[in-house]
Amino acid sequence: MDEALEYDALVQNYWKFLHTNWPIIDRVKHHRTEIAAVNDIDSIKSFVLNRLGAIPVFFFLTVIFGTRAYSCPYRNVEKSRHLAAESNPDPFKYVTLNLDGHDSRVIYVNADKASMYSYKLKKSGFRVQVCTDMNNMVLFVSAPAPCKDYNDGTMLLRMGIQNKIHKLDCVALDGGYNLFIGKLLDSADELQYENF
Repeated sequence: MDEALEYDALVQNYWKFLHTNWPIIDRVKHHRTEIAAVNDIDSIKSFVLNRLGAIPVFFFLTVIFGTRAYSCPYRNVEKSRHLAAESNPDPFKYVTLNLDGHDSRVIYVNADKASMYSYKLKKSGFRVQVCTDMNNMVLFVSAPAPCKDYNDGTMLLRMGIQNKIHKLDCVALDGGYNLFIGKLLDSADELQYENF
């Protein structure tokens, strides 16, 4: 198939939203408040755009978020970004990212199963670290490693998270990482203990 035709077919079948306009919702209720801009919306827009890229943000705002009206004085497109920033529970108001390890089952023919043994699965497997934002969108995943030799802390050191997060991020971790944060900070000039 010609490359131009193949591209057109992909856009037509899977990427139609790239050519759609911002959704317009007819208001069924009128609120007493005037339409207003969200405070600091420019910095929120920049943060989300830099973290996810243009296409996922555009898809969310045109295809998913715009399917209903939200009662508020804010413009709908801006309200979606604003809501994402306020969804944390009280003890974690400043957390921007979550990081945790996940063991996945794996079977290889003639593999040394003992070298991949997972205490969580009680069988062989690989471990990866998954980082999500507060909307549970996966931002990055580490390279897999055999479960036996790599716990959450060693995976944290191995994945180079200091090169993937911003100095203003606050990463939520469970207790399996406590002994390794100091080692990580030794190799991360811009990060501090408060980032975790």
